[in-house]
Amino acid sequence: MMMKELSKEWPDSSSVAKTTYYPDLDVEYKKPTSTYRYCEVPAWVWEELKQASSIGKFLTGKVKGVFHYIKL
Repeated sequence: MMMKELSKEWPDSSSVAKTTYYPDLDVEYKKPTSTYRYCEVPAWVWEELKQASSIGKFLTGKVKGVFHYIKL
């Protein structure tokens, strides 16, 4: 079964423009403009991320420092 790429835009966020999940998590930051790929992020993290009231706080608390990443 092939997994579909999922994405969400964050127009109200001051730090994040867009997130894409497949099953790595790509985060497009606004300032400074950059994209990071967080590797092997479980689907439950993506589901919680979509419901987060603050994407920046969520990434800081549950993704950054937890998952290996590369700058794209």
